[in-house]
Amino acid sequence: MIKSYFTKLSYYFIILFVITSFANAKTFYSIKDGNWSDKSSWSDIWWGQAEASTIPTYNDTINIGSGKTIILDKNVELFNGGIIVIDYGRLEFLSGTLTAHSNKGSYVQVGEFGSILNAGQQTGWVIGELRLFVGDGTAKRDLFFEVGSLDLYNPFGISFSTGTDAVTGYISMELISGSQNEIKKPVSIDMDRLIGPKFWRLMQPEGSTFVRGNRNFDIKIFAHPQQDEAYVDSWACCEIGYLRSWTNNFDWQALWPDTTGSIQSGMGCEDTRALIRPIPNFAYFGSYDGNNSLVKICVPNIPTSIALGSSEKIGNSILLGDFIAGNENQIFAGVEGKNPEKAIPAPIYSNGIVTFSISNDQVNSVSIYNSFGETCKIDKSSIKVNESSLSLDTNSLPSGVYFLKVENMVQKFIVVR
Repeated sequence: MIKSYFTKLSYYFIILFVITSFANAKTFYSIKDGNWSDKSSWSDIWWGQAEASTIPTYNDTINIGSGKTIILDKNVELFNGGIIVIDYGRLEFLSGTLTAHSNKGSYVQVGEFGSILNAGQQTGWVIGELRLFVGDGTAKRDLFFEVGSLDLYNPFGISFSTGTDAVTGYISMELISGSQNEIKKPVSIDMDRLIGPKFWRLMQPEGSTFVRGNRNFDIKIFAHPQQDEAYVDSWACCEIGYLRSWTNNFDWQALWPDTTGSIQSGMGCEDTRALIRPIPNFAYFGSYDGNNSLVKICVPNIPTSIALGSSEKIGNSILLGDFIAGNENQIFAGVEGKNPEKAIPAPIYSNGIVTFSISNDQVNSVSIYNSFGETCKIDKSSIKVNESSLSLDTNSLPSGVYFLKVENMVQKFIVVR
């Protein structure tokens, strides 16, 4: 009897807490350019009205518009239905992350004329669900999701070309963290060389009117070199793929660079799978310091014959694709099955030896490349070809992953300082 009484009392307090939480939710409006933590940046009455007595909190509806810029100078967390809508306004990251718990009804939505500025590893990013507006097919539409996990900024880009039968609407992106062991082995990506988060999850939110129509699209994912380089034999050999369905059937779509064009100047698009030294399909953003630098892996001009999404639902949203990235299963093509046998020591600190299954009289060409496919300048006198082996002095090379190419055979080696 007493236990039953306290159980009912506990339920009562839980229900009271939930009702109180939602009852206290407010709607805030940006009324001037300013910091998030400054209550004079906000009104809880209407645009341009009196200053709010507090700043927005976790379950509020926050409207950033009227051409105002709100600077995120603190960590902000949204749940219990709290949302941010950015229309005709800007949210600029400075020193905080923005977390929107999608499983608790929260998200960040950026309209056609809204924007997010200055996101990055040092300044902050969106954790959780970020919705962006996609226009119709009369012009190319470039979308950039400023998202990341708890620790790392891993943005995602998708561009839609012009095309017919397209309808405006919102699509959303959320990074999913955790183990990737449950993924069945795709045919094109080595599951031991996956990079980035578990998934970049692209969805069509409930109520969105978005229709892809007859539009090709480009995909761009971003990885951290020092974080992911251990899983990559060569950034030039990375591919993207995505899962359209999990429950009814395992619907896997492999993607790889082709020869149909490029995304930006200098971004050549090659089918790298059969090349001995693949042409890099990446670009740097920022300096190579391990924190601000990102490698971009992209696949352009994906045709309408490749579907984006199916009927799979996650909650009330439609899954467009759970995207993953990683090194290809087949990295380099050898000649008649003859490949380097080993490089010792591993790693190499100053001098190393690479053995081959060919004799030295067959060796006419020797080159060294870094993990980005760039040729390394090295004194030729530091390379000595002996009987079925090659001696290599690496003192002029900084720490990193390298590839030694002898004729049409390639051996990976690591230099540590």
